[in-house]
Amino acid sequence: RVALLKETLPALKRLAILGNPANPNLAKLVQDLQQKARTQGIELRLYEVATPAAVAQAIAAIANEGMQAMMELPDPMIYSQHAKVAELATRHKLPSMWEDTGFAASGGLMAYGPDYEDFARYCAVYVDKILRGAKPGDLPVVMPTRFVMVVNLKTAKALGMAIPQSVLLRADEVIR
Repeated sequence: RVALLKETLPALKRLAILGNPANPNLAKLVQDLQQKARTQGIELRLYEVATPAAVAQAIAAIANEGMQAMMELPDPMIYSQHAKVAELATRHKLPSMWEDTGFAASGGLMAYGPDYEDFARYCAVYVDKILRGAKPGDLPVVMPTRFVMVVNLKTAKALGMAIPQSVLLRADEVIR
């Protein structure tokens, strides 16, 4: 997602990350993103949002501190606020990249992440195996294999920016 955002915004140097400090994966996710951002020449800054009420303050701080774009780290609390986050990001003229396609559908600029519908079908296969007697511990861990990219051109227009043709051609869905 960092590389895709950099391709979309070639001048990107300062990227904000929304993350929930209650998420036990936060430190590892930030560490991984820091490495990826460094290879793209991007400074990464984490903005913690522990509650829905903190979202508006964090996005205002992101805008006031000169961050050029924002991303979220996967978290149920942040997902529950996707419409609010997308609206505030656009209001503050912040291009936003998300993992869940619901963010782009709600007004975020872009989303790239696992195809959750495809993954849910595979989960159903696992449930079937378990109900037929398989031991959960004996089943292999499965990672998503299909990813989806959504670009919201309405949001791009509201931000006064153009999406490169190279990005649009790879999108699974373009919201016009």
